[in-house]
Amino acid sequence: MKPDGKFLKDFYNAVSNRPLEPDDPRYVPLYDEALAGTDPVAQLALAVERSTESVRLFSGYRGTGKSTELRRLKRQLEESGHLVFLCDMEHYLNLSTPVDVSDFLMAVAGSFDEAVREEYGEALAGLKATGSGWRSS
Repeated sequence: MKPDGKFLKDFYNAVSNRPLEPDDPRYVPLYDEALAGTDPVAQLALAVERSTESVRLFSGYRGTGKSTELRRLKRQLEESGHLVFLCDMEHYLNLSTPVDVSDFLMAVAGSFDEAVREEYGEALAGLKATGSGWRSS
């Protein structure tokens, strides 16, 4: 029996499309250490902890767990004493057009500011970046 269009539409709209937090009871580990050998998130955390610089590219189809796994990485790094911000640039870019470098950098700045304010509120709003750290404006 084939589901009708209304059922499929209702089902599609009922499923939330947002990342899970690491302690969410709906989270299902993607990697079985017995089969895969190691957890890629643990490998990334170790690489970040051991290096002075770390840049990684995550790619994949929508809904495959990229943001959820990044939240696991954030938690592991924070538990090791690192300061971590997740920056969502989606609201700062038109995702249907090519992105200039200047647009990209503005999106980074805007999303970083948003992430800092979300974590610390307005407490850091009066600080300005300098070459050697932060100063009060």
